Amino acid sequence: MDKCKLFKIILCFLIFIHIPTLYLYAQNKGETSLLINEIMASNGDTILDEYGESGDWIEIFNASEKAIDIAGFYISDEQDEPLKYRIPEGYPEKTTILPGGYLLLWADDKPERGPLHLSFKLSKEGEGVFLTTSDKSSIIDEVVFGKQRRDVSYGRKFKDRDEWAFFTEPTPGLPNRGLGLPSYKIAGFYLFYKENRAEIFIITGLTLVMILLIVMLLWMAIKLKEEKIKHKTLIDAVPEVIMQLDREGKCVWINELGTKFFGEGINGCHINNFLVNSSDREKVREAFESLFEGNEKVIISETLVKGKSGQIRLLKWCFVKLKMNNKVCQVIATARDITEKRKKKIQLKTNEKRYRDLFENSPVGLLKCDSKGNIIDINKHMLEILGSPDKKETLKFNLLTLPNLKESGISGHLEKVFKENVIIENERKYTSMWGKEIWLYYKIYPVTDEKGSVIEAVAACIDITERRKAEEKINYLSFHDSLTGLYNRAYFREELKRLDTKRQLPISIIMGDANGLKLVNDAFGHYEGDKLLKKLLIF
Repeated sequence: MDKCKLFKIILCFLIFIHIPTLYLYAQNKGETSLLINEIMASNGDTILDEYGESGDWIEIFNASEKAIDIAGFYISDEQDEPLKYRIPEGYPEKTTILPGGYLLLWADDKPERGPLHLSFKLSKEGEGVFLTTSDKSSIIDEVVFGKQRRDVSYGRKFKDRDEWAFFTEPTPGLPNRGLGLPSYKIAGFYLFYKENRAEIFIITGLTLVMILLIVMLLWMAIKLKEEKIKHKTLIDAVPEVIMQLDREGKCVWINELGTKFFGEGINGCHINNFLVNSSDREKVREAFESLFEGNEKVIISETLVKGKSGQIRLLKWCFVKLKMNNKVCQVIATARDITEKRKKKIQLKTNEKRYRDLFENSPVGLLKCDSKGNIIDINKHMLEILGSPDKKETLKFNLLTLPNLKESGISGHLEKVFKENVIIENERKYTSMWGKEIWLYYKIYPVTDEKGSVIEAVAACIDITERRKAEEKINYLSFHDSLTGLYNRAYFREELKRLDTKRQLPISIIMGDANGLKLVNDAFGHYEGDKLLKKLLIF
């Protein structure tokens, strides 16, 4: 016998002896495809058995591609006793599960009713379900569950069979495609909602309406409070006393500033109680009569009023009538303290008078002009310096366009003050419009606004004509002989220093002398000697 035939015989023998093993492997592999898919431990009216009763049930799912007969398999509700009940054989038409099919087992403790009725019930307080192979070798599938609710199943999710959930819409014999709830309590809430949906809708609606009303009332209360605060803030921010008076003139309400001024507890007091003069009380009486006769508003320019500390203040009043149903019921009175304003006004007038007196009577010539060169004001001394006969006539001239001022350079200095905002002082010889020749020492000051722009200029002037003449005379005598008018020795020395340079060379000096001058002085006197010197100047 050749080796090839021997090998074939051995291979066939091995296959033959392992056929039972392969059969058992295939059977076990099919059995592991069985799953406990859904259970119900408290069946109310979800589904009824063939006897019309609602027992607990267990759903088995065949996840394999071939039919599986579960006859001879064991099922139990106790982990310590997995072989509690053996599914009867001989009923393949009832115990066989088609591929992808479902089989319902009734856990009603009535096995005598058929092969699909088990010998135990499920506890709604929680326990387990265990499915064991027919050879008792291993548990195919198991599930341990907690507390259960009536007509709520506990099963695997369709998309993820490893995850279990509660189903408020059980599907015995069908895939678990419903809404799977993660917990017992949530399932209870959902059932309660489902059973009392109409009442819940009504209660929820009423609750929402009540909440909405409460929110609206709270919002209105908050808005009202905000408006009150806003109005109070606005009223308190007004720098005036605000009083609400009745038809007789008694105080009904007063703002915070009024309380500070008049004091606490003035409600019910008549406005006349605070007025000092009887004439002011008469003014208030006439104001009330005017309002009730048809006028909308009455203003009293000033009244003397006594405050809480006894101080006397000057107040300006405004009375406005308050209508209700087209009838004047009350009067709103506002009062502004004008005491300080009046003091400042008086002080301003006093200061203005002082300024005017100083301006007019200043020993210095003063002149004010605008940025265009128009003369705004001029004092008496300035008119005297210029030789002007009239102030009105002088105000007609423009300092920037006047020819004499432009020629002297004074107009140019004024323009520089306006452009560069600087102070300029100088002295110039000037002939006024009235023909008066004068030497002026002047100082021009810029006047700026709040933004720093020069809007006016003030010029202070002094007539220095006499001083300039004296200076010129002194300068003349410093370099001239008082008798002959010729240049003197001091001038000669200065000129000699100037001419004694290489650039001036060659240079000649001619000198002369009057012989016998002393003899003439001695014989005829110094007067005749002086006459002789003057005659010599001809040569």
